[in-house]
Amino acid sequence: MPISFEVEALKAQALAGRTFLVYRMLSDSKVSLSNNAEITDNHQFH
Repeated sequence: MPISFEVEALKAQALAGRTFLVYRMLSDSKVSLSNNAEITDNHQFH
């Protein structure tokens, strides 16, 4: 999503992506991350 979108749209997209990831991680399917993935909780919107 381009940075030129409204802030609320960017927040909604971030929340949707995070929600989907948590859903996938809690489901029976295996979630694999790249060895180069940087996992952090320092950059979340609330």
